[in-house]
Amino acid sequence: MLVLPGVDGSLTIDDGDPAWCVCFLKTEGRELNLGAECLQYIKEHLVSALLEAGDASSNTYEGLTLVGAGSLSPLRISLYIGINGNQRILFVQDDQLMSAASPGIIARLTLRQEDVQKWLRQLS
Repeated sequence: MLVLPGVDGSLTIDDGDPAWCVCFLKTEGRELNLGAECLQYIKEHLVSALLEAGDASSNTYEGLTLVGAGSLSPLRISLYIGINGNQRILFVQDDQLMSAASPGIIARLTLRQEDVQKWLRQLS
């Protein structure tokens, strides 16, 4: 079990079966089942997004540059990392709720620089 801490909660990856790891987000007093993917895919996408400087992306949300951090099945959830200087924010998007009026963001987890470093150590 990988538990990746944040300011207001955590992302948990149940890595008991590396071929199909279920991810849960605990934040704002609730726990969300985000779906699953193989462990290698989850690690590669999260690490890549965490290390991104964010200068080249045209995707933004709440004024933050967004970097894709992978998609999870079968719930059709997409993960994004919002970049704010050294701080990162994990945004969870329900692809089924997306519309012209709403980006479908259902949760967020703020990461301080020390949280980002913990994530990188655990995911490497």
